[in-house]
Amino acid sequence: MVSGNPGAVHTIVQQKLWEERLVTALHVDHALANQPALDWAQVASLPLILRNAQGELAVYRALVARVGNLDFSCEQHPVSRDALLEMVGMGLGATILCESASRHRANVAFRPIRDANAMIAIEAVWPKADRNPLRHRLLNFIRKHVARFTSAYPINEFEAPSTAMARARDRG
Repeated sequence: MVSGNPGAVHTIVQQKLWEERLVTALHVDHALANQPALDWAQVASLPLILRNAQGELAVYRALVARVGNLDFSCEQHPVSRDALLEMVGMGLGATILCESASRHRANVAFRPIRDANAMIAIEAVWPKADRNPLRHRLLNFIRKHVARFTSAYPINEFEAPSTAMARARDRG
């Protein structure tokens, strides 16, 4: 990471907090919406639409790394996640997102991707020199809650920690 000072380079600290499963959002009338989970070959067969911001290709590159040699069709749009999901609901394609972002939407079905490489790490990243006590307290809070919920409510094969936490919250 480079700061506004041209000669200054800062070391970054990166810490994994949990892993989360990727899901495919597709129109409820699509034939694959009836499947309990999808694999990357099925996902690659869909007309995919992804978000990008100012030409950023990180999401596209992550998709390419996961689908391997499979051919796929993908359009990128500089829109919000909500707008992208509205496009899915209108039948304009399917998209991929974290399970924690898959809340109920009209005309959209969310299906987990079952392949092993469909898990992504949720990480905290900060400059090594940053000694902000609020960040340390926030990270400790997150670690405790993730550990507490994932041990008290084991995550099933296709469930993200955020879903396990919601399930635990609903149980009281």
